Amino acid sequence: MERPDSGLHVLVIEDERVVAKDLQLTLTRLGYQVPITVATGAAALEAASQHCPDLLIMDIRIEGELDGIQTAALLREHFDVPLIFLTAYADQATVARAKELEPEAYLLKPVRLDALRSAVEIALHKHHTARSQRERERNMQRRLELAERLTSLGTVAAGVAHEVNNPLAFVIANIDFALGELQSRTVDHGSPVWMRELLQALGEAHSGAERVRQIVSELRAFSRPSGTRPERQNVNNVLRSAIDMVAHELRKSARVRTDLSEVPAVLANETRLSQVFMNLLLNAAHAVAAPGAAGQEISVHSCLDSDGRVVVEVEDQGCGMSPEVQCRIFDPFFTTKQAGEGTGLGLAICRGIVTSLQGELRVHSCEGVGSRFTIRLPRAPDVSPELAAVSSSPGAPLLSTTTPSPRGHILVVDDEPLLRAVVARMVGDEHELTLVESAEQALALIDSGERYDAILCDLMLRRQSGMDLHAALLSRHADQARRMLFVTGGAFTVEAAEFLKLMPRRHLTKPFTAEELLETLQQHLARWGHTARPTRASQMQG
Repeated sequence: MERPDSGLHVLVIEDERVVAKDLQLTLTRLGYQVPITVATGAAALEAASQHCPDLLIMDIRIEGELDGIQTAALLREHFDVPLIFLTAYADQATVARAKELEPEAYLLKPVRLDALRSAVEIALHKHHTARSQRERERNMQRRLELAERLTSLGTVAAGVAHEVNNPLAFVIANIDFALGELQSRTVDHGSPVWMRELLQALGEAHSGAERVRQIVSELRAFSRPSGTRPERQNVNNVLRSAIDMVAHELRKSARVRTDLSEVPAVLANETRLSQVFMNLLLNAAHAVAAPGAAGQEISVHSCLDSDGRVVVEVEDQGCGMSPEVQCRIFDPFFTTKQAGEGTGLGLAICRGIVTSLQGELRVHSCEGVGSRFTIRLPRAPDVSPELAAVSSSPGAPLLSTTTPSPRGHILVVDDEPLLRAVVARMVGDEHELTLVESAEQALALIDSGERYDAILCDLMLRRQSGMDLHAALLSRHADQARRMLFVTGGAFTVEAAEFLKLMPRRHLTKPFTAEELLETLQQHLARWGHTARPTRASQMQG
């Protein structure tokens, strides 16, 4: 007979001493541990608290105030343990009461050896299966709750990014304008003290606004729909962005050292790849802050391996992990953190993302030394000659040029008065502008016969959107539709994101500088072979 090697504990509750002793000896020969048998319900409750059994074998008729069914009900309230009822009575009423507790098995005395062995094995198997199913259901519920929270967070992040971008656009633009005006009217050594102080204050304000701009950009990346197609990503840029996103956490406990080599692009979704890097960085920060950490440095390294794959390593001098923990860290819901401090999903999600990119995520760790997580991703295919040729066609992006752009007639469509004023201040000396506040006004002008060399339009207008204006122009004035440039504070809907993908280099993200706006307009006008021509000056303030 093959003996189980699990060392499972069985608690026998039987008031007939001979039967109890026989069960104890038989179960022991079968390989189970039976440290004690008891005869009453009260003794069963006490023994279960002390020994935490893996299986209960319970006689229905026992001594004391509580019978076996009542005792089993109390034990089931406090212990997740399988139950086998044992009785010499098979009357319908007793069986009906016993069934209410849904025991894993029901044995009649006298018990045969083969029947006992089968009942125990089946009870343990059924209970393990049921417990695994319950755990899977709980895990699924946790995942659904986590997905809902992440979706809500992404929606909030997208909304915040969009709302912040509008005022941030004219804040940065106006600071740039003020700096440019002051710098053009003074020289470093001959300017008065108050002028130098004003320039310094504006420079500091500009630095602060740029930090806000970076934060908003990262919020936009986080909230971008994860279902979008993979695109060519610069791994080093995504790494730097991830480091910036978690900088506030890293500063608490760690020094970050980066060694980023030039590596080819990879095909990935920027948001999901950034999620992987941020999770590894945060785990490293927690490791160096934990007791037993060897140091406080986190190293981030990128390079190519011998197979031409892009490699990213995040290494810490933290507390490290035992071999047993390393074997489980990628299991969903496994965590070494205290209850309430982690879901145990982070590394499982990271491995899932990396695997979906045809890559691999591995870990090497030593207790008291630290851990190194290594990501290997295949490089993105080289751009084909056919695709490269497309880039020189009229609808594709152009290379930057320093050739001055001729003066053009530009229609600006934006429902934010301050942004219209900023655009006028930025490019009004270079181009002739018509300013309107709605798609309806823009369409009315074009329907009346006006023609523009470029139409700078906000994507998300309050009534009809920039996408609506583009659709209307396509059906009525296709030449003007092709001249549209879209300004966006964050395309946080799937529709908007997909629309902008169809407009390569035909959109500008808020906030933008005067240099960026002029360069974009210059490229767009050159794309259509624009030359200076007389236009009717009109300034239509919405």
